[in-house]
Amino acid sequence: MKSYPVTPNEAATLFQHCADRLPRAMPASTRAVLSRLVASVVEFGAGDTLVHLGSSFNALHLVVDGAFKSVMLGEDGQQQVIHFYWPSELMALDAFSSRTHATDLVALETARVYEFPFASIESEALKDAAFFESLLGFVSDRLVEAEGDQFMLGSLQATQRLAFFLTTTRQAREHAHLDAVVIDLPMTRRDIASYLGLTTESVSRLLGWMERQAMIRVDRRRITLLDANRVKALLEDTPGMSPLTNRSAAMHG
Repeated sequence: MKSYPVTPNEAATLFQHCADRLPRAMPASTRAVLSRLVASVVEFGAGDTLVHLGSSFNALHLVVDGAFKSVMLGEDGQQQVIHFYWPSELMALDAFSSRTHATDLVALETARVYEFPFASIESEALKDAAFFESLLGFVSDRLVEAEGDQFMLGSLQATQRLAFFLTTTRQAREHAHLDAVVIDLPMTRRDIASYLGLTTESVSRLLGWMERQAMIRVDRRRITLLDANRVKALLEDTPGMSPLTNRSAAMHG
């Protein structure tokens, strides 16, 4: 991991790039202010850790390139993947209020992030209350969405869980202006299984089943969405021809 402070010469260009990269769901006025608070660019290699569980929250981080996973230890002592982050996503918003990170953040591949020191955000808030109120509203909305996703994921059958992963991955890549049809997944089958609460074998079998149904094409970690609408439709009704049942596939009851 290498961190590079933003220099005066590159500030204007970088601030504009940051404003363009910040989530579209954030009001434009908030993006404009937050983008000027970027203090450094941080580069990562695959497997590098940005923050550790229990560490103090000192900055917001925006994914510019690459992808990350949020992980913690489960009750059985095994690593549990909580979330995947793609470009144009702000990471670890749950630590914004608690000031303590609840998970590790690990780069899945070569990655780059913009760092916004919380001290700078607080300083700006003293001058611009509307900015801080808007930022807090954005953070709150994203946390509600994350809780809703986790609740939904827990209520789905095995095939639906994988459909949820593929659908949300496609949407995240669309928002980041990345290829949302041919997807080179940076995470392993084990990571996906951990996130979905399935076994690695079940994930592989379900991918194979979707390929036989001509919904996707699988080439190692490359997934081509041949019929994204049919994949998304699985969230409404899992076909009886699915090769797995929730009982046989799920790791947890």
